[in-house]
Amino acid sequence: MNNNCKNTSLPSGYEIREARIGDAEDIAFVHTMAWKAAYKGILNQAFLDNVSLEERLRFRQKILTEGKGLQYVALWKNQVIGFCDAHVLHFHENQHLSAEQRQRRTERGEIYALYLLENHQHKGIGKALFGKIRIQLKEQGLTPFLAWVFKDNHRARRFYVSQGGILVDEISARIGDQDYQEVAYRFED
Repeated sequence: MNNNCKNTSLPSGYEIREARIGDAEDIAFVHTMAWKAAYKGILNQAFLDNVSLEERLRFRQKILTEGKGLQYVALWKNQVIGFCDAHVLHFHENQHLSAEQRQRRTERGEIYALYLLENHQHKGIGKALFGKIRIQLKEQGLTPFLAWVFKDNHRARRFYVSQGGILVDEISARIGDQDYQEVAYRFED
């Protein structure tokens, strides 16, 4: 299987490939910066101000070392500018789902994270990264799959709808010391 995605629809200088352990620091940087930009006005600003690059780096090193799931990066001129993580549907400890909601969730896979640095958005990179993960989830038998997004993150919601996502659920999720609403988009394949 070819794990590089040199798609002709990507703008010149961009590529998508599997993440490597050596990408951990760059991914942690993207994760930190993307959270601070994407969730401004959505999450508590004091919480965002304290999002730690060091904490994200430890988390990313653990993920890449364990090698579980799918981790892809988007590169621009060989520099990581985005990433996507996905694998088996997982109910996260900060998500508050009722027993009925858990039973309704028959999806097999989940996109855990999809982030790009702000100055690389609106160029088709997120769509290409999503497409690559979608193919991988299907190949691993992890379809249908979900993507959770903050209810107030209208940009991300429009993106998932544009990729064929169907709104199927809404829950409360604890971030820091506050609860926020998340919605789930389902993708058949």
